[in-house]
Amino acid sequence: MAIGDMYVLDLKQSFLGQPLHNIFTYEASGTASSFALCQAFIDQVLTAVLRPIQCSQIVSVSVAAYNLGIPEDIFEITVGANGGITAEMLPVFNAINFTFKSGSRGIRPGSKRIAGIPETVQIDGTINDASYITALNALRVQFGEDLEGGDTDVYTPVIIKRVKYDVPDSDPVREAYRFPETDEELVFANFLNVLLNTKVSSQVSRKN
Repeated sequence: MAIGDMYVLDLKQSFLGQPLHNIFTYEASGTASSFALCQAFIDQVLTAVLRPIQCSQIVSVSVAAYNLGIPEDIFEITVGANGGITAEMLPVFNAINFTFKSGSRGIRPGSKRIAGIPETVQIDGTINDASYITALNALRVQFGEDLEGGDTDVYTPVIIKRVKYDVPDSDPVREAYRFPETDEELVFANFLNVLLNTKVSSQVSRKN
């Protein structure tokens, strides 16, 4: 598989101006483009199943995507829409955790933490509201589904292994991770499944 078939998507949300990011990666087939991926994600994930489980204090700012192998294939769509639940919200560092299990032993699982949990759907940090759990499971299933674009394009969720590198001009030398830049560096895995944890998690990083 070529690096030009791989896309990175950044869901940008905010709480009182504080940025919240979740990064997704996809393998594309057909007549793919960043614009089509953004639109498919908005229609099939964000509008359909994600915003309905978030409190209105969470604002979906935009969805941006780019192709790892084609620098010109980049796009961002402004959303500017609030979550669908009007209620008191748990602190923004509280989140629902979804684990993307890897289909390869050589690639670690992925994880997404979604903020905007209503206070009333949990007791002592465990989600216990049946209708809310049903909605979370709909999101869990959708996270593992292909996204269909407007033409023949299909976007399959994958986990892309990051590449370790030395940060230039760091003293002492500091290591970091980046997405692959060539076909030779590309290592990825399809999802084995997606798991939902009904115990409220803490969101350590906003760019997970």
